[in-house]
Amino acid sequence: MSHHLLAHPSISRRHAAIIYTRDGGIALLDCGSAHGTYLQGKRVASHAPAALQDGCEVKFGDSSRLFVLRLSSQQRKRSQDPSVDPATKRLRDDKPTSEMPKQVRCLHILAKHRGSRRPSSWREDRITRSRDEAIARITALRKKITSGEATFEEVAQSESDCSSAKRGGDLGKFGRGTMQPPFEQAAFSLQVIMLNTYHSYMLS
Repeated sequence: MSHHLLAHPSISRRHAAIIYTRDGGIALLDCGSAHGTYLQGKRVASHAPAALQDGCEVKFGDSSRLFVLRLSSQQRKRSQDPSVDPATKRLRDDKPTSEMPKQVRCLHILAKHRGSRRPSSWREDRITRSRDEAIARITALRKKITSGEATFEEVAQSESDCSSAKRGGDLGKFGRGTMQPPFEQAAFSLQVIMLNTYHSYMLS
């Protein structure tokens, strides 16, 4: 994951992201920016991934700076391969290879419920909320972050039920076999290139 700061008054604090999709493609994601993100001269819908191809032109807000996507030869060959359907690509992409990272670094916000393995935290000695209530809480926290009301780290510090809250939700680097399988699978499948200061995160 990398961040790219765009210096222009029309650029939102968390403006956009370029993400890898499950079928191996690349997409542009506007993160609810105030002045929009433009692909080939047309504004893209907020929070709806727009497919990118080699040579696509992207512009952010009212900035006159134009960004052109250039894929590597391997990426171009992969995207143009007609013999590989999306389902096959997905299976191939999900299969661990020697090129996949041995370690990843994640920030997360944890909302426990009464059915959690250990229904207590530094915030509450006994957690009684239901799973549905925990999901609703996470949804509300996510909205708070994406709206720019607070940063991911600020919310994690005050609301996460994990001890990593004191570090803004930062779990540090970890390898395979150290986290719960669902979390590990999601963490190692994240392949996000970020623009500006938008954070890639998983709400557990």
